[in-house]
Amino acid sequence: MEKVIEFLRSKKSFQKPDTRSERDNSEEFFKKEISEEDREIFDENWDELEKDKFLKIKTCKKFGQKISVEDAFRLINKWGGIPSFKVENNRGKVIKFISKLETQDLTITTDEFSTISSLSKIAFFFDVGKYCIYDSRAIYCLNWALLKYGSDGQKFFPNPNGRNKTVVKYPMAGLLNFIFWEDTDSKYYKVEEAYEKYNDLMKDISCQIFGENAYPFEAERLLFGLVEVVKKDMAESVKILISNF
Repeated sequence: MEKVIEFLRSKKSFQKPDTRSERDNSEEFFKKEISEEDREIFDENWDELEKDKFLKIKTCKKFGQKISVEDAFRLINKWGGIPSFKVENNRGKVIKFISKLETQDLTITTDEFSTISSLSKIAFFFDVGKYCIYDSRAIYCLNWALLKYGSDGQKFFPNPNGRNKTVVKYPMAGLLNFIFWEDTDSKYYKVEEAYEKYNDLMKDISCQIFGENAYPFEAERLLFGLVEVVKKDMAESVKILISNF
């Protein structure tokens, strides 16, 4: 992982607050979530990364590992910018996922993984020191770093469906399928374990790049901002040769 860490550290300046919703102001959303005491501490003169970190940590503190179903949908729909994650379709799934968080058993089913980008937002605010968001853009950039700079034994992470244009137009899964066409499945973590492995790796990367007290989301926040960097790196690194047959 040393070369992966070296690559990500060299791109440290690309870390940015990950405003997920295009319609809602992320900072204003969080200001309404935190306590009055924390709002008084909040300093408008902090840089954007400091503000983002403070607001996320304090929002997590507010919930205190007790997130209601209503709060879960509000976080997903309003801050996460996924209004299509409907209560009537996913209420049972959310209740079950919150129960898993409370019992610390996050073995993910295939059905849960189909909406892991949404469900992991609940986990993130349940315990920001342990979990981060399994975002398609972050996974996309992480898999590229693992492919180009990782060791042969390092597995890749299954990528959930995403809406980012680069992720959709230049699918990493297609590239990996071409490279490992004989046994692609064995190169990925299983769905059941992928989220847990991802959180552990984000914690490790964060500590190595941002210091021993860093939060897992700091590495995820860096990966989130690297989509265009990865796109350019792929264009410069990948050459496809089609021979006559």
